[in-house]
Amino acid sequence: KEEVITHSRTIMQGEIRVYVLDGSGSMNGPRARVRDALMVAELASLRERAMQHAKGTRVILYYRYFDLVVGPVVRVDSAAAATEAMTDVLSRVREGGTDIEQALLTSLALVRVAKEDDPDLSRGHVVLVTDGEAPVDAAKVTAAREAIGAMPVGFSVIALGQENEALRAL
Repeated sequence: KEEVITHSRTIMQGEIRVYVLDGSGSMNGPRARVRDALMVAELASLRERAMQHAKGTRVILYYRYFDLVVGPVVRVDSAAAATEAMTDVLSRVREGGTDIEQALLTSLALVRVAKEDDPDLSRGHVVLVTDGEAPVDAAKVTAAREAIGAMPVGFSVIALGQENEALRAL
């Protein structure tokens, strides 16, 4: 008697998440607390997942603050890095203007480079937390997104304040 026995195999998939956080002066106060709380919650979740050695998906998280200048990107890929990042997020007051467009373009470039460096990346996600008070050329952002290729890249915009029509279109 012939019998077919199947075995399941876990295939590691890669996912990149980029958090783009508005560090402008208009975000100070309650908006900044919400922005930072969102980031800390995500970092705590990633930290817990890394400590449990979750199988199936390897998540690499990047975050950066921006004002008129896009700040340095921080890579979080381990429990220790998540703990250090939580301290960084909660220990600074940020001020300045707002350049949402440049922040999005540089973040999409980061996703594109990550995809080129790691062909196992299966998806990307960009999360923008802002009060929306800046012009954005949606065509430029869409072109940067399309330059990544076939890999799906989602956008989430958390608007803390007025809505930006160009961001809504994305």
